Amino acid sequence: PGAGAILGLTASALTAIGSGVIGGHLIGRHFNLGVDGGAASTTDLMARWTARLMAPVVAGSLFTLHGALGGGPGGIAITMTILIMANHPILLALLIGASVATMAVVGDLFQSFLKRYFKVKDAGSILPGHGGVLDRIDSFLGATPVYFLLLLAFGLL
Repeated sequence: PGAGAILGLTASALTAIGSGVIGGHLIGRHFNLGVDGGAASTTDLMARWTARLMAPVVAGSLFTLHGALGGGPGGIAITMTILIMANHPILLALLIGASVATMAVVGDLFQSFLKRYFKVKDAGSILPGHGGVLDRIDSFLGATPVYFLLLLAFGLL
């Protein structure tokens, strides 16, 4: 593919992964105001169950099922939309979207694991209060290679 196609695919990867990250933060923040005592926004059973921490040893109180349920569908939906608009099969778009959403979470958790392992609070000081630049791109580092490898594996690139 030409430079335009590569640029378009890169932009689509960043958009798809970014939408999942944003969805996770928005839903996670909205519902996880009271994680230690259950969901603060509602008292129903589902909200209490999804307020559970996904990886407390690795990421402390930052990863909840609420965040995953907000980010996963967002990333899948945008990835599917981009691939379907490019005339790719729906099931293939769903497979790639689900893989990208999953690897975004894995990238984020891996970076959190590294920070805990090396006892570092922030991965840099360029973005104070945000954990550093690496905290802003960890999901992209986990998901982007998978996105492009799947595109290559299925002959879409």
